[in-house]
Amino acid sequence: MTAVTVRTATSEDLEVIVPMWRSLFPEDDESTARKEIAGELASPEAGAVLIAEDAAGAALGFAHVGLRHDYVPGCTTSPVGYLEAWFVLEQERRKHVGGQLVEAAEAWARVQGCTQLGSDCLLDNDVSFAAHSSLGFEEVERLIAFRKSLEAAPGT
Repeated sequence: MTAVTVRTATSEDLEVIVPMWRSLFPEDDESTARKEIAGELASPEAGAVLIAEDAAGAALGFAHVGLRHDYVPGCTTSPVGYLEAWFVLEQERRKHVGGQLVEAAEAWARVQGCTQLGSDCLLDNDVSFAAHSSLGFEEVERLIAFRKSLEAAPGT
């Protein structure tokens, strides 16, 4: 197991979080990733960005936890802490780095008065599914989302 420290990220961590964010969300270009992370770092009342580091201070992963006040599948309370993003460098996986990030997210959610933590992953993300399951998350719902493009309304 890797010796890890988890702390709340600051604006100084933006440069190390951006590449990890883009690995997790490859559809985001660098500008979008920077804007998204900077917004989260500037709004600590809405959530926390947590960063895991080794003893030398090298980033190993990050998590973004927030609050959801509306419906969260399988949850019966409000607000619910929600693991919005969770990423660990591939070479650091299976060393409890992700588990320590989730433990820190749980602690943050408890301080906010939450009694439940929600999360999600894509249906085909077996690695994320296994990681969630190993940390005590239980599957509560499966979803296939749909979209239909609409033509502009006449006269617009």
